[in-house]
Amino acid sequence: MDRTREQLLENFDAEVHDKLKVNLQESKAYLDQYSNMLWRLTQYALDGDAEFYPQRYRFTLNSPPSDAPHIATGDYELGKNIEDVHTYRVGHPLAQHLLARYIDLELSTNHVRFDYTGHAQSAISLEPIVGKRGELALYKLSIQGADSEDHLIFIGWDESGELLSQEQVQRLFQLPASVGNKVKEAESNCDKIYQARKAEVLASVETRYAEFFDMEMEKLDNWADDKRKGLKYNLKELDDQLKELKKQIRQASSLPDKLTLQRQARKIETRRDEAWREYDQQAGEIETKKDQLLDSIEEKLQTQIGDERLFTVRWRLV
Repeated sequence: MDRTREQLLENFDAEVHDKLKVNLQESKAYLDQYSNMLWRLTQYALDGDAEFYPQRYRFTLNSPPSDAPHIATGDYELGKNIEDVHTYRVGHPLAQHLLARYIDLELSTNHVRFDYTGHAQSAISLEPIVGKRGELALYKLSIQGADSEDHLIFIGWDESGELLSQEQVQRLFQLPASVGNKVKEAESNCDKIYQARKAEVLASVETRYAEFFDMEMEKLDNWADDKRKGLKYNLKELDDQLKELKKQIRQASSLPDKLTLQRQARKIETRRDEAWREYDQQAGEIETKKDQLLDSIEEKLQTQIGDERLFTVRWRLV
């Protein structure tokens, strides 16, 4: 009887473990946006060199890329708390290698056919342009300085000249697509529209710096105000104590009593002087931090701007 009960418990534990494992695997279907993009890039880059298991975001690398023979073969899995296989993430050498390969890739102008009707998920922003065609380009705006940052700016419009929103263009690149023939790049107003978007981005960056400056300066001012208020309170207490001691000194009838009270008064005067010196020191530190903040913001504003058109495509959404 005990053995049967023990067996039932073992079976129950195994069933619960299996269900938890399945739930964990299913939950991986909700990877963040960047992990999903990394997964799609990896599928494209390693086509023919790896076997993919999309339900688990797992793949088996049968042979390393020809341009990276040092990459280890075997099983890789995208996610967290991975055991017994390579944990695949943006920082992994394989991912870094693939990203570097395609970042520097020169792309020609091609026809690209995006498939919306055959896509499982709907996108309200794309429905108005189903059946239409047009042109789009992707630019990289680089801001090099104290804080370097890159911005990807999509420029696109349909055949009627209606501009596409950033959301629409980004949604397009989440769809299945097929690349058609190369086309000769025609003169367009991409660059003109990009310059307007670029100005908006640079203005937003400057606004962000200004907000940071105001916030940090306010912190320093509030800190100084708190110190001043605290000092005034302490000084008032010390002054009240001194006033009372001096009154007692005048009223004392014996010299020993006067000496004792006078020594107490000197200690309070010393404490008051120390409080002033501490405040002066901290006030000086505040001014130094303000100067450092001004230098930091000035350095942020001394930037070098770089522009690069990464690609241009003639698109069609079906």
